[in-house]
Amino acid sequence: MKPYFFQIAVVRSAAQLTGFTLKDNYAYLGAMSQHLEMDPGPMPEIDGVPEVPVKAESFRFGIRCGKVLAKYLPDYDGEKGLYCDAAAARAFFTTIPAEGLSGKEAEESEAFFNQAFPALIKRSQIKTHTNKPGFEDINTWLERFYHLQKDLHAVIPEFCHVLVQPDVQKAEQYTAGLIDPADPLTALAIAQKSADAQTIRDLAAQTGGALFEQILREIVKNELA
Repeated sequence: MKPYFFQIAVVRSAAQLTGFTLKDNYAYLGAMSQHLEMDPGPMPEIDGVPEVPVKAESFRFGIRCGKVLAKYLPDYDGEKGLYCDAAAARAFFTTIPAEGLSGKEAEESEAFFNQAFPALIKRSQIKTHTNKPGFEDINTWLERFYHLQKDLHAVIPEFCHVLVQPDVQKAEQYTAGLIDPADPLTALAIAQKSADAQTIRDLAAQTGGALFEQILREIVKNELA
């Protein structure tokens, strides 16, 4: 499993710190590895599809973030990617502590996520298609949707378990030095706060920090140059 939550956390945090306004999920799509060599070029308004230039700019922002991510995360796949993603999800998108949960609380949380993730993914896929009337063949979409559901059926239960009850030794092996909530840019991102551009530049001029901080720092420098 590739680290999608980590990727989303980076893109969202970079936008937050640089003042970039994300449009829907286009920046997250742009950051995916298969899109990094794309060049959307100038995108004019298109009848029947709202805000095409804004969506295209968001996509470009994602590509810029994704290229930095690719430099730092060349081999985060498989079990390593699973633990990386779970660590990012705990830090940025849930209230689960870094060490996970135990007992009945863990059992109930894991059951909740096993229900919630498939439902949310189905909803987002349907919404994505219906937002593009006439621009995507329904049979092509259905085939892709079927394969996605099949793949996720195998991945989601494993991810939910690692999210809620990570193996301590594997978590240490795979995520040591990955995210430090005390790093200055990371701390602002987790708190969903920002600061004036010069303060952000000053923080980005610092050195050291966990991998997430280093990635954010490079993106922020590029965007605020």
